[in-house]
Amino acid sequence: MTGNTYVNNAIISISLIPIYRESEELQKHPSPNLQDLITFLTNVTNAALLNLPETIKSLLYFDALEHLSQSMKAILLDTDQRNMTQVALANFDTDIRFIEDFVHNLGDPAVNDTFVELRQLLDLAILSENPEEYLTPQLRNRKYNRLTGRDVIILFEKLLRTPLPANVVLNQKERMRRKAMENVARVLRSVHIGGSR
Repeated sequence: MTGNTYVNNAIISISLIPIYRESEELQKHPSPNLQDLITFLTNVTNAALLNLPETIKSLLYFDALEHLSQSMKAILLDTDQRNMTQVALANFDTDIRFIEDFVHNLGDPAVNDTFVELRQLLDLAILSENPEEYLTPQLRNRKYNRLTGRDVIILFEKLLRTPLPANVVLNQKERMRRKAMENVARVLRSVHIGGSR
């Protein structure tokens, strides 16, 4: 079996990762199935790729991680699932940070950017104090240059249409942030055509 086949078999396991979507319990650790996948990539593929030239090894890792990144993005932005809780998004972020640590520890500059797009999307949705900064060209080009307007719309609208838990009361800062997300989604939807950013 070739190294590429090993890598592809590992990525097939992505289908076993639990769907986040409407999670209500905050996880402290990465999803077990994702941990298994990364362990597979760490151990089995290392053995499979051991005798290959570094350039080929790097290419196979890039292919595998790019595939994993796009698979995770497809889970996050699946339009068949219209809602996503903030807890679910936080759990997704925990898993992505786990993968990012794995990528960083590879020490291969060629694969460092494979999860940048997802990181920018999560930072905008979770960390940004003012999501409307995405509408400012200079800030968008500096902090979110990998994102498309379409992806921002999909994620923001998933979060916004998800009912808040009955016992949750937003403070003023949270209400303003939610209003900013609504404005971003509205503005992007009004100007977004095809794959334009």
